[in-house]
Amino acid sequence: MPAIFAVALDFVAIVYILLLVLLKKPIKADSLFMFFSGWIALQGVWLVLLPLGGLGPSGLSLSDSLREWVRMSSWLILYLLVSQLQDRLHPEKAIRLLFLSLLAPMGAAILQIALPPSLLPKFLLFTNTGGGFDIGSRINGTLGHPATFASFLVLFIALTLWKFLDSPNKLPWGLVLCVLVFFLVSTKALTGLLMFVAFLLTFMAPRLTFKSALGGIILVSALLLLFGSSEFGRERLASIANTPLLNSDIDWSRAVVMGQWDGNSFNWRITQWTFLLQAWQKYPLLGYGIGSSSFVTVYQNYAHNDYVRALTEGGILGLALFIVLLAGIAVRLWRLYQTPTLPQKQRNLALTLFAILAALAFGMLTDNIWSHTTLFFYFWLLVAVVSWDWTPEARLETRSFPQPSV
Repeated sequence: MPAIFAVALDFVAIVYILLLVLLKKPIKADSLFMFFSGWIALQGVWLVLLPLGGLGPSGLSLSDSLREWVRMSSWLILYLLVSQLQDRLHPEKAIRLLFLSLLAPMGAAILQIALPPSLLPKFLLFTNTGGGFDIGSRINGTLGHPATFASFLVLFIALTLWKFLDSPNKLPWGLVLCVLVFFLVSTKALTGLLMFVAFLLTFMAPRLTFKSALGGIILVSALLLLFGSSEFGRERLASIANTPLLNSDIDWSRAVVMGQWDGNSFNWRITQWTFLLQAWQKYPLLGYGIGSSSFVTVYQNYAHNDYVRALTEGGILGLALFIVLLAGIAVRLWRLYQTPTLPQKQRNLALTLFAILAALAFGMLTDNIWSHTTLFFYFWLLVAVVSWDWTPEARLETRSFPQPSV
């Protein structure tokens, strides 16, 4: 489905851009679009090398690799399309419209919590029982996997916090914030919870005050207590103690062996990373090709670490390009936040997105964040909106943005 949507989006974009050219209307494209375009074009090198035999053998077909490339290119096309809406749509209205996209996944999540698994339609039932989960014990909204839903919620929690701090009537946004946090905990996705913590730390750091620090500590503590109050949460946290991270008696090699049979998802990740790194060492420069990480090891599964994925699929060059992309986005958002001539509301949205990016980069250490197509669809849309010229709207503003506090 993501590939079909991407192809449809690309087709609509091409038609729209051709119409602009025929009508001799300007096409809005900024430096970030040019930067991302170059990055996408460079990814095409692996598409060319794959059928020529210039990459490691993995069982990856050209169609699989092309599908992944089209999926990524759809974010670029989306960025270009949203850029054309500048001066046609109020930026805050554009962001408010995004909250409508919560209706379907949140409605599904409510059903997943309220109804027993036997009454749920199959497409709403998460049936993967790995890692000690019972069928129907985790919510995933309409996004397929609880981890995907969790990262989606982290983005909208961040966006809601931005609205909460700006709104004179904080109660409605505060209620939305509490509901989203509750659903985040209900996904039982530990990586998602830690991503939320990473977001808060990054968001508060530039203007840290005692009040905001205290609020952040209280919120994070409440979140962890809520997660740890369930039997599964306690077991999940306890399982970390049986990894090299917290147990000095377990070294990396022992964790690799344990990960193949002990049911500990953390040790399984270590095993998967080890196998991927061993495979990468055979083709260190260019790797195995875009989308190949699911084919390289005996597990035939995702890497569960986007940096290891980038290294395996693209080699040293691919990992370097991946880090350059993340750094380029971060620099753009930070510069927007640091520009004093921009409206304060726009600057604080840039800071919010910078903190979201930091949370995503953190989550990429232990999960497949890069594969969360819906998440990056909204992220790139927001990056495009924050890059608009908000200055004409700033003349109407009479109220400054309050200091962030939680």
